[in-house]
Amino acid sequence: MNNRITITNIARYYVTIIFVFITALCSARGNEPGNNLGKTISELRQVFPNARYVRTEAKGDFYTDGEDPSEGLSCFFYLKNDRVIEECMIIQSNDGFPKMVYDQWINTFSKYMSVAAFGDGVNHMCFSTFSMHIMFFAEYGKNTALLVYQAGGVNNGITYNDFMNKWSK
Repeated sequence: MNNRITITNIARYYVTIIFVFITALCSARGNEPGNNLGKTISELRQVFPNARYVRTEAKGDFYTDGEDPSEGLSCFFYLKNDRVIEECMIIQSNDGFPKMVYDQWINTFSKYMSVAAFGDGVNHMCFSTFSMHIMFFAEYGKNTALLVYQAGGVNNGITYNDFMNKWSK
């Protein structure tokens, strides 16, 4: 009888371990960086009240947050069918602040990623429903850090091989 209890207890232990493992995997997928992808212009204006339409391009309607990137942080958005499909944060200055922000973005977001291609100043990460591109460059005495979110991830059309072929060079 003790053997049955022991076998039952062992079976329960393994079932519990498997349940915890599956729960952890599901939670990890929900634990991704937040962004404004999929929001409408009305929702976007709740966060960025000065958001304004600039022009229509092949990618979609181009909006800015109304801030000047040379003044520090600025955001740009592309909307298609009234939904944000791309979001870009840009920081520019002639000091080390953009590089510091870039390094912090890499340290923070690399904890979330499942697929990534890292390079010198250009890094690409793929998540469940979006891709993220983090870049740093210095030209003409100005340092620039960019963080770009784009719609499309491993759960909606981007395969691991496609992502790696496109971004790892």
